[in-house]
Amino acid sequence: MEYANQQTGERKPQVRVPVSHIKGLSAAFIERHLSERERGPFASLANFVERCRPGESEALLLLDSGALDVFGELRPAMFWQLRRLVRQVNHEPAMLCSNADSGNTPSPPVELTPPNPREIVQREMELLGFPVTIDPLTYLGEDENGNAIDWSRYTPVSELGKRSGRRVTVCGLMVSDRIDRTQSGELMKFVTLADRTGFVETIMFPVAYQRFGYLTVANPILEAIGVVDAFENGNGFALRVQSVSPPKRFKKHTFLQDAGSGCRAKRMD
Repeated sequence: MEYANQQTGERKPQVRVPVSHIKGLSAAFIERHLSERERGPFASLANFVERCRPGESEALLLLDSGALDVFGELRPAMFWQLRRLVRQVNHEPAMLCSNADSGNTPSPPVELTPPNPREIVQREMELLGFPVTIDPLTYLGEDENGNAIDWSRYTPVSELGKRSGRRVTVCGLMVSDRIDRTQSGELMKFVTLADRTGFVETIMFPVAYQRFGYLTVANPILEAIGVVDAFENGNGFALRVQSVSPPKRFKKHTFLQDAGSGCRAKRMD
């Protein structure tokens, strides 16, 4: 879907997540937001707060989830603006900072750096259940120690159609799965894996499922070794799984480490 940035007017493909999907927002706020959105776009952060009247805890949830990024300011700066605006609109005592006074809240005399990408995505996962600012393969493909998946070891899904009958090793994000039974009543499992080139349905017959099925619960990204079985009608294929394991990783300096290890403040003298 294509949307225009309210600040720049730039149009680009993107996925929008409903505000109602953010965990912790009250039904009353969601109803006000939907009603105000029908009246027209929000001109600014102040206009949004005045019309939707989020509580301070709700304002922080909106900030952390990235819902307010559309207003074009860094999150640390918006934190201080929200603190002041929400209290002015709702006449509430400060909650975001317990030592705040009851007057206006100017920005602090420090230069704040925003949270690093991993911290932002971890908060998105807590509030939404999935990452937004970074795609799942990038986020889940790297652990907290900077060990990233070595994608060069794996056959891209887009190449599997050319390898019918051959044994391959693939790696991908689990996007769906279902358990079924064979005619004899044994359990088997179908798992759809996705890499950056496409999707493939993998089939774990009873022997493979008994040995490796637990790994499909413990790991969102899996390495699978199996044989490419083309459909009889020639319209597609599936991967008959022989073994499953966590993906192979290697140490590297990556995108999620670029912003440092945390949010820091530097005194402005």
